[in-house]
Amino acid sequence: MCNRNLIPTVGNGDDSSTEGHEKAETESQEKSEETKGTEEIKDNEDKEEALSQEYGFTVRIKPPYGDSFSIQVSSMELVQEIHQLLMDREDTCHRTCFSLHLDGQTLDNFAELKTIEGLKEGSVIRIQEEPYTVREARIHVRHVRDLLKSLDPIDALNGVDCASLSFLNTVTHGDVLEKKKKSSESVDCTPPKYILPNCKDRQLIPLQPTMKEQKSPQCLKVLTMSGWNPPPGPRKLHGDLMYLYVVTLEGKHFHITASTWGFYLNQTSEEEFNPRPANPSYLCHSLIDLLNMLSAAFKRNFANLQKKRTSRHPFERVATPYQVYAWASPMLEHGIDALRAEDAFSSKLGYEEHIPGQTRDWNEELQTTRELARRTLPERLLRERAIFKVHSDFVAAATRGAMAVIDGNVMAINPGEDPKMQMFIWNNIFFSLGFDVRDHYKEVGGDAAAHVAPRNDLQGVRVYSATDLEGLYTLGTVVVDYRGYRVTAQSIIPGILEREQEQSVVYGSIDFGKTVVTHPKYMDLLQKAGQQLKILPHKVLNEKNEEIELCSSVECKGIIGNDGRHYILDLLRTFPPDVNFLELEDAHLGPASRELGFPVIHKHKLATLRQELVDAFVDNRYMMFLKYAALHLQQLSEIEAEEAKKIVENVTESIAAEKQVEENTKDIIKKAAAAVGSLKEADFDIRFNPDVYSPGVQHSEPEGEQLKKERKLVCDAAEFLVSVALKLLYRARYLLLLIHGEVHPEVSLVDSNIGLILHAVGQYSLSLQFLEKSLELNCKFFGDKSLKVALSYHLVARTQSCMGDFRGALKNEKETFTIYKSQLGPEHEKTKEADECLRHLTQQAVVMAKKISEAYNGRSTLGLPPIQIQPPSMTSVLELLNIINGILYVQITPAEIERVRAELEKSHAKALEEKSKTKRTQKTKGKNKELDLKNEESDAKSDESDSKSEDDDSKKMASAEERDESDNKSEEETVVKAIDIDIKSEEEEEPASR
Repeated sequence: MCNRNLIPTVGNGDDSSTEGHEKAETESQEKSEETKGTEEIKDNEDKEEALSQEYGFTVRIKPPYGDSFSIQVSSMELVQEIHQLLMDREDTCHRTCFSLHLDGQTLDNFAELKTIEGLKEGSVIRIQEEPYTVREARIHVRHVRDLLKSLDPIDALNGVDCASLSFLNTVTHGDVLEKKKKSSESVDCTPPKYILPNCKDRQLIPLQPTMKEQKSPQCLKVLTMSGWNPPPGPRKLHGDLMYLYVVTLEGKHFHITASTWGFYLNQTSEEEFNPRPANPSYLCHSLIDLLNMLSAAFKRNFANLQKKRTSRHPFERVATPYQVYAWASPMLEHGIDALRAEDAFSSKLGYEEHIPGQTRDWNEELQTTRELARRTLPERLLRERAIFKVHSDFVAAATRGAMAVIDGNVMAINPGEDPKMQMFIWNNIFFSLGFDVRDHYKEVGGDAAAHVAPRNDLQGVRVYSATDLEGLYTLGTVVVDYRGYRVTAQSIIPGILEREQEQSVVYGSIDFGKTVVTHPKYMDLLQKAGQQLKILPHKVLNEKNEEIELCSSVECKGIIGNDGRHYILDLLRTFPPDVNFLELEDAHLGPASRELGFPVIHKHKLATLRQELVDAFVDNRYMMFLKYAALHLQQLSEIEAEEAKKIVENVTESIAAEKQVEENTKDIIKKAAAAVGSLKEADFDIRFNPDVYSPGVQHSEPEGEQLKKERKLVCDAAEFLVSVALKLLYRARYLLLLIHGEVHPEVSLVDSNIGLILHAVGQYSLSLQFLEKSLELNCKFFGDKSLKVALSYHLVARTQSCMGDFRGALKNEKETFTIYKSQLGPEHEKTKEADECLRHLTQQAVVMAKKISEAYNGRSTLGLPPIQIQPPSMTSVLELLNIINGILYVQITPAEIERVRAELEKSHAKALEEKSKTKRTQKTKGKNKELDLKNEESDAKSDESDSKSEDDDSKKMASAEERDESDNKSEEETVVKAIDIDIKSEEEEEPASR
C-alpha cells in the first residue's frame, strides 16, 4: 500500500479560520489525489517493467560430440531447467554428469538466465563433461535404467515415483493437432465388438488401452550391480567407483567399471576379480555409448525405443504428485530388475530419520512458498513453480513414508497401544491410520466414517488452498491407500506436540459441537474464504447455551502455531451434506430423487456434495434468478409505458409514480430471490450451512424460518445432483455398460450419436444396430409419442433407405409423420419435412417394386435399377448431431432475408410519403419556398408512383406464385394417386407371385 501525505491545518483563532480550514482541506484533497494518481502510474510502470523483464530468446547448445542445436528459453528460467531439458532430449538424454559453459565461464545451476552476463540471442552454451562421483555414477545408472524402462507401464501401474497411467496418446493415436501425411487414407470407424448392442460380455481388458502396446523393444537382458562391489581400497585410489554386470541380447556377459572419467570394460569374470581394463576397454563418459559399442542389438533397439519415447507428449513423461490409479490392473511379466530390488530391500527407511541434516521441515517449506510475493506475473510464476516443486517432494516423501509405516519400518510414537490407535512421525511428517480409535465417529458410522473422513478432509484442504487467501494456512495433506490400509500424512504445526489439544484450539470444536469456541481473526479469514466456497456464517449453541458464530463446520479447528500462523484443520464437513444418503425426518427430497429410490441408507453419514456440483448449482440458480427478474421487469416496463401516456404533467404525481416504479422493481427482485431459494429477501444469496444436518450440533433457532431455508437449499442441491450425467462415445458406452448396463437413457443418447456418425462414414449396417437400440430405449423411457422417439424413427428410416430397405424405411417414417402431426400439428415444419420424406420413399419403393415385378415375370431384360442413395452431407449430419444433443441454432433463409428487405423498402416508401404530406401542409412564404415545395411534391409523387408500380409488380408476382402453387398441388395430387394405385397393384400382385 502506498502512503499518503497528510497536510495539517492550523487555525488563527478568528472567524477566518473556518475559511482557511476549508481551503486547506480542499488543497490537501487535491494533493492527495495527485499523489494517488502518480503512485498508481508508478505501480503500473513497475508492473510493465516487471512484465518486460520476462522475454524469450534462442540460444545454441554445443554438445561434446555431434552437431549443435537451438532451443527456446525464457529469461526467468533457471540454468537447471536447461539441464533437465537436455536430459530429456533424444540426442542428449544419455548424459547426466555435465556442466554448462558460456564464454569459458561455468553457469550456476540455480541462477536465472536474466542474471547471467553476456547471455543474449544466439549465444552458444557448451556442454562439458564432468568427473563422476559415487553419487553421480549411481544417478547415471538409475537414469539409464529409467530410459530403458520408459515405455514399460509397470512403474505407472504401481505408482512408483509419482508415475501415473496416461491413455491420451493411445486413444488419439498421436498428437491430435498433427496433420496426416496422407489425407486420402481411409479411417477405420468400426466399433469394437464388446460395445455393440446386445453384447453380453463385459470385458475389463479395454480399461487399459495401452495393453496392445505393452511390448517395448528390449535392449538388455540384465543390467545390475556386480557382486564384486564395493571397490577395494587400492582400486578406489585408481578412481574405481562401482562395478556393473551386463548381459546383452546376444548372450554375452560383461563386467564394467564406473570410474571418475567414465565407464570401461574390465577383465573380471564370475569366478575371478581382475579390475584391470580389457583390451580394448572402450572408455566412454556415458554408459549408453559404451553399450552401443558392445552390442549391435542394443544400439538398434535403443534407437527404436528413443523414437517411441519422444513421440509421446511431454506431459505423459513428467511425474506429477496428482497420481491416477487403475482399480483393475492387468497381469504383467515380472522380469529381473536389480535396481528395483535395491530400492525395495536396501533402503535406509528404518534409520534414515536419524541421519543429521537429512530431514526437511515440510511445514515451513510449504507455508514459505505460499508466502512468496505474487504482485507481478513473473513473481506469480516463480511462486507457482516453488509451490509445485515442494508439493511434489512432499507427496513423494509422504507416499514413501506411508508405505514404510504399513511395512513396519517406522516405529510408532505410542507403541504400547492397539495397532489401530498407533501414530507415527517420520521425516517431520505425521501419520495416522483410518480407524475410529476413540469413538469419535461412533454416531456417523464408526470405522466406515473414519475411513472416508480423510478423503473429505483432503478435498476441504484442496478448496481452501485454492482460495489462496493471505493469512489463512492449511496443512500439507496426503491420503495413501496401501495394502488395505488408509494412511493420512500431514505436515506438523510448530508447537502442536508441546501442548494439549484443548489448549491449542482457539476456533471450532474438539468434541463434535459440545464445546465450541470462536476467534475474531478466524471469523474474518473464514468469511472471506466462505464467499468463494459458498459457506454461510451461522450460529450454534455451546454447552452453556451461548450463541457462538462460525463460518465453517463445527468440526473445523483453528490453531495458532508457534510461528504465529493461523492454521485450519479437520475440514471433513466443508461441503454441504448429500441428503440422498441420509435418513432424516425433516429432509424433503424432490420427486426426481424419490423416483430413483432415494434416500439410500449408507454405512456412514459423511456423504457430501463436491465443490464442482455446488458451483454448478449456484450458477444454475443465478441464471434462474436473472431470467425470472428479467421477465417481470420486462412486463413492468410495458405497463409503465402504457401508464406514462396517461400521466398528466404534475410534479407530485410524477414523484409518486417514480416511487411506485422503485417499489415495483424491489418487489420483483424479492420475488425472484424467493423463487430461487435465496437466503436474502432483496438479493441473490445462495450459500450453504454445513452444519444443518450435523448430529450433536445445537442450532440457535432450531424451528426458525432461516434454518428451514438452509435445509431446503441443501435438499435442492442434492436433487440437482441426480440430473448430472456423463456423455461420451464408444468409451462412454463401454463405461456405461459396465456401470449401468444396456437399459439406461444415457446409453440411448450415446447410441444415437454413434449411429449417426457411422451413417456419415457409410457404415450403414453398424449404424442401424445402434440406431435401432436407441429407438428401443427411447420408446421405453420417453413413451411412444415422444419427439425423441420420432427423431429416432427418422434416423432409422434414413439408414434403411440407404441400405435399399424402402419398405422398412416407409414404415418407420410413417411413425415419424404420425408423431409430428399429433404433437406439432399438420402445418409444422417438421411435419411437412416428414411428409416430403414419405413421398420420396414411396416413389423409390414403387419404382423398385415395379422393376422387381417386371424382372420376375420376364417382361424386362434389364437389370434392377440402381438405388438412388444420396450420401449424407456434413451439414445435415452436424444439424442432426446438434438436435440429438440439444444444441439449436437459429438460421435465416434467403427467402426470409428477401422478405425483410421488402418490408424495409415498404417502410421507407411510407416514410417518404408522410414526409411529403407534412411538407405540403406547411405554410410557405416567398416564391423560392413555393418553388421548393412544388419540386418536393413532384419528387414525392414520382416516389409514390414508383412505390405503386412496385406494389403492382409484387401483386402480379404473388398471383403468379399462387397459380404455380395450385399447379404444383394438382401435380402432387396426381403423383400421390398414382403411388397409391401402384401400391395397391403391388399388393394384389404379391399373392399371385407367391
